[in-house]
Amino acid sequence: SEKAYAASPDLFMRPGTEGFFTPQKWFSYIILWSFVNPLFPQLFSRFYTARSLRSLKVSTWLYPLLVSFLFLAPVLIGVWANGTSLDPGRADMILPAMVARFAPGWVHALVMTGALAALMSTADSQLLALSTMLARDTGIKRNQVTWGRLLTLGLCILVVVLILTGFDKRMDFFTLLTKTSFAGLIVLTPATVAALYFRKVPGWAVVASIIAGEGAVVAIWFGWLPTFGLVAGIVALIVAVTILALAYLVDYFFVRKKSHS
Repeated sequence: SEKAYAASPDLFMRPGTEGFFTPQKWFSYIILWSFVNPLFPQLFSRFYTARSLRSLKVSTWLYPLLVSFLFLAPVLIGVWANGTSLDPGRADMILPAMVARFAPGWVHALVMTGALAALMSTADSQLLALSTMLARDTGIKRNQVTWGRLLTLGLCILVVVLILTGFDKRMDFFTLLTKTSFAGLIVLTPATVAALYFRKVPGWAVVASIIAGEGAVVAIWFGWLPTFGLVAGIVALIVAVTILALAYLVDYFFVRKKSHS
């Protein structure tokens, strides 16, 4: 820690190196991780596997505590790397490089095997959850095979187009997913809360909220929408909440009241 502090004292104080962790960023990440985690497909589907409401509540309380503890180790190792002569070249290679240099070979093998297993487990859970959603939402399960195949083909084409148009030559694909996936998922929070707790919100308002939020993510990515120092997902969340509220008010004052009169 002393060597790391001597090499990079900015890492031990706000706003960090290059002034990244501003108050807006702190606020953004607190809100982001509070709302985006339940919307991960692999986590959301596991809500249905709980044996009881009590076990679901216990896992909900323990999750942030365990994650905070487990995330502390790689963060500390990354900070300590600044006090060494190690130059891994890429930030995502600091952890394996540090373990390979300062730990026995079997520890390095164990860490890399565990990281690969975690990556495969997450990817497998995501594919299983997303394929289930795709199969059910497109009508394939309800014997609407033709429409299901057409919708599936359309979604695949859309994904390919988004990847090609949003791909940055200066950025690897996994970084692209990291920068956009969390913002895209947090947009679903207003729709999920509305569906669970506000049954009077019309379906078209929920859909409009999702479309507007995802559109905001795309606009931010291309630089068409400013973030005002916030993380992109927070701006997209504000857009989604605003559109959902406006759509509900339109439905309440102009649709339902008109139908009752």
